[in-house]
Order: sequence, then structure tokens, then C-alpha cells
Amino acid sequence: MWSRRAFYGAEAGLGLRPEGQLRFAFTIAGGAREGRPAGRVAGEAQFLVLPGAHGGVSPYVGMGVAALMVQARHGSGALTLTAGVEAGEGSRVGWYVEGGAAGGGRLAAGIRWRRFPAWWH
Repeated sequence: MWSRRAFYGAEAGLGLRPEGQLRFAFTIAGGAREGRPAGRVAGEAQFLVLPGAHGGVSPYVGMGVAALMVQARHGSGALTLTAGVEAGEGSRVGWYVEGGAAGGGRLAAGIRWRRFPAWWH
């Protein structure tokens, strides 16, 4: 069943990979819910099934928390569950598609830049 009050927006995030199969993902999004301005912030720990894949598809799963604010008055929090696939790490830029639950159904797709440019160091 689809939510009657869907949030639609654009999202930006940062992922940190300490070592091995773990990634911490933090995102912030701006958009609309029921025609009103809304924002979403989330943090998630993700388990990468094939962290060293240099090609093909690499699946991952995650759990975390998210908060949604509508017109800076009405907010709600939720636990998040995510399952996704992304392009293997062989290139600097790759795609991803993920779905899950975060107080309702969630679907996202986008581009990931995997390494900071040398001039950022």
C-alpha cells in the first residue's frame, strides 16, 4: 500500500568506510510532503556484501534512524531498513539503487563519487 503522505525530494550524503565491510552513511534531503516544504536527515550503518568488487554489482543492507520535518512544525522519526545494489568499486563514480522502510516505503537511486579528489586532501 502506498503512503498517502509521500515525501519527494533531492538528497545529498556522505559515506564513511572505516575498514572491511562496514560503511556509515549520513544524508540530508529537501523536498515536499503534501505540497508543503519538508526536510529529512538520516544516519545508517551499512553492511557491504562484496566490498572489494571491481566490477559488476555489489549488494548492501543497512539499519539506522531518520527524521522528517514538515514546515519546521511537524516532525517524525523512524527506524530505517535498507537493501540496495551499487556498481562495483572499480571506478571513481558509480550508480546505486536502494529500497526499504523508514516510517513508510522508501525508494532511491543516484550517483556515488567514491573517492575525494586529490586537491581535497
